[in-house]
Amino acid sequence: PRAVATIAARWLDGRVPLAHSAFTTAGKGSHRLGWDSPSGTISSAGARPPADAVGHTGFTGTSVWLSPSRRTVAVLLTNRVAYGRDPARIRALRHEWHQAVWDEGGERLPPPGVAR
Repeated sequence: PRAVATIAARWLDGRVPLAHSAFTTAGKGSHRLGWDSPSGTISSAGARPPADAVGHTGFTGTSVWLSPSRRTVAVLLTNRVAYGRDPARIRALRHEWHQAVWDEGGERLPPPGVAR
């Protein structure tokens, strides 16, 4: 998870070209450019994600959500397909996991430009 969080942190630090545009440019539905935004109380981002949260989910159950204002990255790596392809359980796990990160504050990143 730390390697994925490190890559995600590059988006928050502005080291990915056009990251701000990707987070703020609305697409179809709840989607941004390559990202998703929270979509109601059943969102994989949790019940009460930060307003600026953006995330991405993977077929195998992986997910990452970022909050630029909180400088927080939440990563969940799973292999849900090993036990079947029913999406209900992984949806519930993602929802609970990411909300727990927001509630606990998660691992906060240093301010932009500060060495890690």
